[in-house]
Amino acid sequence: MLTAEEVDGRVAAYRRMAGGRSAEQELNLLLQFVAVTDDREAPVKELLPRVPHLSVEQVLDVPLPAVGTVEAIAGRLRLQRERYGFSYFTVLDPYLETFAPVMDELRNG
Repeated sequence: MLTAEEVDGRVAAYRRMAGGRSAEQELNLLLQFVAVTDDREAPVKELLPRVPHLSVEQVLDVPLPAVGTVEAIAGRLRLQRERYGFSYFTVLDPYLETFAPVMDELRNG
């Protein structure tokens, strides 16, 4: 899992490589983990063995997992869209049902 700073670097590198292209480029973010919960730390602690180089706080700062209440996840995705310019998000199959209420919130909220 990339750190937030590494995602910043990759998006910046992409923008440099895209240069002055006139057409708007689409950026996609693959959400690698989705958990709708009031306790953001609990599901992240389960991920830590897979990312021993990151702390709970660092994982929560990374754009790749979507963890929190439906409203909080939707708000965070809106912020990431503004910060990085992501035009769409992809969700892994195991999390599609979990993500459905977030999609509703993004559409209607």
